[in-house]
Order: sequence, then structure tokens, then C-alpha cells
Amino acid sequence: MSQILPNQIYEIPTVMIAKSHKYRILAVYPDRGLVALFPLDDESKLKRPTLKKIAQIERLIKQTKELEELTPINFLTASDDAISESHKRKRDKNYHLIKGLVEGEYEETVFQLAASKKSLLLKEYAAKHNFELTSVYRAINRFWYYGQTKNALLPHYFKSGNLGREMPDSNKKRGRPIASYSGLISFEQGRSITEKDKEIFKQYIKQYVNIPHPLPIAKVYRLMIDLEESYSSEAIIAEKNGKKANNPTLVQFRYWEKKLNSINDKLNTQGPAYKRKQDNRDSLKGVNAMSSLPGDSFQIDATVADVYVVYKYDRSIVLGRPTIYSITDTATRMIVGLHVTLGHPSWESARQTIYNTFTPKGDYCSRLGLEIEDEEWPCYHAPRELICDRGEMIGLKPEHNLPLCSLRYTPSGRPEMKGVVERVFRIYNDEQLHNMDGTTRGKGYSRMDAKPATTATYTLDEVAKTLAAEAIKQNNKKNNDVKNLKLVIQSGIYPSAINAWKLYLSHHRHSLKIYSPQQVFANLLQPTKVSVTEYGFEYSDLYYTCTEAQNENLFTLSKKFGEYQLEARINRDDTSYIFVKLNKVSPFIKCHLTPRSTNLANLHFYDFNYLRDLRKLHGQNDGASAVRSKMTKEQDQLKREAKANKSNSGIKNKVTKIKENRKKAVKNEESIFKPAVEKLPVTQRDLQASSLPNQYNIVDLLKVKPSRRKRNEE
Repeated sequence: MSQILPNQIYEIPTVMIAKSHKYRILAVYPDRGLVALFPLDDESKLKRPTLKKIAQIERLIKQTKELEELTPINFLTASDDAISESHKRKRDKNYHLIKGLVEGEYEETVFQLAASKKSLLLKEYAAKHNFELTSVYRAINRFWYYGQTKNALLPHYFKSGNLGREMPDSNKKRGRPIASYSGLISFEQGRSITEKDKEIFKQYIKQYVNIPHPLPIAKVYRLMIDLEESYSSEAIIAEKNGKKANNPTLVQFRYWEKKLNSINDKLNTQGPAYKRKQDNRDSLKGVNAMSSLPGDSFQIDATVADVYVVYKYDRSIVLGRPTIYSITDTATRMIVGLHVTLGHPSWESARQTIYNTFTPKGDYCSRLGLEIEDEEWPCYHAPRELICDRGEMIGLKPEHNLPLCSLRYTPSGRPEMKGVVERVFRIYNDEQLHNMDGTTRGKGYSRMDAKPATTATYTLDEVAKTLAAEAIKQNNKKNNDVKNLKLVIQSGIYPSAINAWKLYLSHHRHSLKIYSPQQVFANLLQPTKVSVTEYGFEYSDLYYTCTEAQNENLFTLSKKFGEYQLEARINRDDTSYIFVKLNKVSPFIKCHLTPRSTNLANLHFYDFNYLRDLRKLHGQNDGASAVRSKMTKEQDQLKREAKANKSNSGIKNKVTKIKENRKKAVKNEESIFKPAVEKLPVTQRDLQASSLPNQYNIVDLLKVKPSRRKRNEE
């Protein structure tokens, strides 16, 4: 059984109840089985309520529906403080007219008025209180029409001025007259805009204003006056007669352009199509709608840094502005990954960033010279999905090369769908990059400004170290988005990103995953080939080795049987190691630089490639020096002289007696260079030594052949 309550409004079929479609229930009389209804068809007419049976009304409302308030008028819902004092006085004055009717036995009053059309209740009431009968009728009708509340008697100024309707055309000009500053000159009041003028306005507004590249209103007005036949002919005739043309003025055209051309029409037509789609939309769905738990989604984006960097080994060389990649957790605002590179946005750079995200941060920060504990940046997890756009994923179908999580591409021109990571770049700029030497401060170069590249001071690693430290700071900083998370509110912890991250993980409320190191670097690091040589695994003139390869004698075998290639993975941030797959079934093994290449450890591959270019450049620039040229000329002169002095004796004389000729040459050379021996006087000691037996003559004994020496000893 449907409930019938006072003030409900129902739309009832016309054939059932006289004339009106909508009725308000004023009162219910269950003992009498009747309902008092007030018709809501026309507010301006004075009406009385009618009585209908409850059963009849119940049967009818099953076929219809309850309606909301007919007119959402502000004064019906306004608080008493929001109503002006003058309006309150008028309301109270009107309420005073019917106070005796609506207070006390109000329902009985309604019943008497509805039961008989000839009831004299209102007439007697007005006479008793000395009120005008018509005023009483209007007040009680307004009271019933607007919901039987005191505020229903407020003045209806919302209807003043014929709101929403245009005044009919007339010969008399509407609007503000043209005033004279001095009062001494009178001006013609101009032309009244007709419906025909409005149609012309609409035509030119559509043709020149509501287009992707709209013209200024003043220019559109001049085009209209010049091109429209009726206006141009009027201007020509007026010019001949020396009078002012009775055409619409620029002020009138501006007024009607605002009136005829709605804001929605401008938004839907002006500007490029992609810009309209990007800007003309609401922001009802925030980024939190995409993710409620850590790991539901990570956001990745790339931007060109607002600072120039210099080369690590020669700070006079400016390398340009690096590219910053950042990855942020949507739910907790945790910065989970960072990568700074000299390369342009691409899949190769993005995969390096994802590798840094999915691995512990201790090694990454240590290479930059920033020593941290793993608990200070406890992010080495994979999300359920990675939100990105095609800009930072330029490459060959990266969605096929990232099996560790799914990729979700944002539509073109929708930066708000990655608003969390976009804000991180703004923080990097405001907190660090814009305070560094060589910064562009995010603005274009002006001719009067010093070129930012001339003040560049920091290297790529120094910028990366600065941003890594800033990321850790921001993760530990109070975050207004984090403090609204339900679990953070319940726990009462300090609302920082890292605290929220640890809190959700400790309660096992997340969507994060962890993969083995083999899976991470096999799927994310850049695939390449290395050559197995006798010096080690060779990649780009760098040589690596590992214990497993040495145990299998791979390098020795390659020396004997030739070089061959193996599958490998390289970390473009660090030349110190690579991962090599020794055979098809073995896992990737970490290999380190051999002693011949250790001087090139801990370098970006960009730095290493620059060194290779320098080496190549120096190798090409080996021009003839003065000494080299002189020696070459001497050698050439010697050859000519030798050929000129060549003997013409026969071949037989040249090849015979070579050994004898050599001995003679050596003997002659010794006789030439043998120093003269000075004869010393003979002493008594020398005479004694000469008289010793032969066995004591050590020098002579050494000269004797071994066989003869043995016989002499016997």
C-alpha cells in the first residue's frame, strides 16, 4: 500500500481528475477517508483545494510517480541568515495575513475550504481582522503552492524583469541611451536590433567566430558591415548624404554576440580539435580512481631536464640537457624508480628505468656515490599495470617485451591521467634543478639573457645523484594525498609516502609482485651479443670474465678453435658488469671486467662511447711530424745509395764462401775496435805465480778439453 503524505506532488491523468495534471497533497483525513489536494496548474489563478477519496488516490498513484518540487527556487532552501531584512519584513507581513488560518486547527480549515466552494471562512476571517480579502486569498494560495512553509511568502523577485524572455521588436531603441559628457551635444540613439539583424549576427558568428582560429570581434563586425548588402548600402547612402549610417554599432554587435553565442558553442568550435578534447573536459575522476592500493598501478613519464650537463672527464664539454625518467606509485605517491640519461625518450631508456624500479636501490645509489640502506628506499617490486604513453615508449612494440606487468597507454592529450608523476617533475624542478648552474628555469632563451649552457657545471651522475636524494626526501615528506588514505588515518602514523608504503605492505594490502633477478635483467636489460675471445667476453672493446667461463676453458678454446658469440644483457648505466648466457640452457651469469679493462669501470655507456670516439679520433689524427719525415727520407736515401753501389759480380761469387767471408769480416772488425794493452812491469809476485805447477794454472786448465783435463788429473 502506497503512503500518502502531506506535501507530496503527484502527476495524475487528466481524464481522471478535472483539468490539472499535478497536485500537491495538503492534508490527509484517514477517519473520513479523504485527501485534500491543491492543483498546481497555474500559480496566477486563485484556487481552492479539493477533496478526493483515499482509495481513489491510492489507485491512481500506482499508475503514476511522485514528482520532485516543481520549481527549484532558491528562497525555499535559503537559510534565514541569507535572506535580506527587507525580504523578511515582506514575508512576515504576508504571513501575518494568514497566521490565524495556518496555525491551530489548520487541517480543519483546509477541510472546510475544500468541502464547499461557497464557504465564507476566508471572507469572515478577513472581515474579523480587517484584512483585504484578495490579499488573504493570494497569501494562502502562495502558501499552498510552494509547500506550506513560511518562506513560500517571500517576494518573488526571481520573476522580475521577464527573466529568460526577450522583449518584442519595436522601433524604439532598447538599452542604455548614448550619453553626452558635456551635455551640450545630442547624439542619435541609433538602431533597434530586429530579428533579421539577429539572424545576420548568427551567420557571421558561425562563419568567423565559431571556427578553430576565430577572428577578433571588431574585425568580424567590419566584415559584416562591408559584406552584408543591407548594411553596406546603408553606409554608402549615409556617406553621400553626410549622415551617420543607421547600422548596428560595434557595442551592439558585441552584446548580441555574447547573448547569441553560448559558452558551450565557443568551447566546442574554437581552437584545434585535439586542444578542445584536452582542455574542455571535467576532472571528476581523479587519479585515485585508478588505484586504491600500492601496486595497483605505477605511472611512468619522461621529460627533458631544465639543466645542461657537462662531460665527466672534461667539464669544458657541454653535453646538452639530459632526459629524466621517473616512476611513481599511484596510491601512495611513492617515487619507486628513477633514471637520468643522455638518450632521447625511447623504449631502451624506459626499460632501463623499469629495471632500476624492479631492483633494490642500494646498488644504483652506490654507483652514484650515494650510500643508503635498503630500508631508506624499500622499492624493488613490480606493479599490476604500468600507466604510460607512446612518448616515452617509442620503440618496437614494447608491450611484447615487458611480460612482467601489463602496460596501459593513456589517450593522446590526457596528461591528467598521469598527474602523480607529472607532479614529481615539477618538484624536481622547483626544489633542485632550477637552483643549479646551467638551468633554463623552464623558460625559453631570451636574447638579453646569458645562455644557460655557458654556466653548465654538473655532470650527468651528479644530476642523477641530486635527483635520487630528492626522491628519498620526498618519499619521507608529509603528503596531503597520503593523509586521506583510510589505513593511514586508522593507524595515526605520519602521513608520508614511505610510511604508507610500509604500512600497506605490513598489512598485506597491496598488488605488488617480486621477480627473481634472472627474470628482471633477462627481460628488462638491453639484449646484445658478446664475442668469446682469448682475452674474455668482448663487448665494445671491453673484456669481461667469470669463474664459470674460466672453469670451462672457454677463452682457451676460442684461441684454438676461433671466436664465437653468446647471448648477453648489458646495463647501460654501468660498464662494470654484464650478464652472459654460457649456453642455451644455462642461466645468465654476471661477469666483471678483466684487468685489462678495469680502468673503464663504473662508467655510463655514453661516457665510455665518448672515450671510444676520442680514441678513434686520435687514431685518425696521426699526421707526419718533422722527425718522422726526416727519418723516412734518410731511409729512402740509404736505399738509393745501396742500389747504386751494388756489385755486378756473378751469383756464384756471392753465395760461395759466405762463412769464411763472415769470419774475415768479424776478425777485421775486432782488430779495428780492439783496445791497445798497456804492458805493466813484472813484479816478484808475478814471478812466483809463474813458477807454480800446471795444476794451479786455473786459466789454462779451463781451456783444456774435458777429456784431456781428466787424464792430466790422473
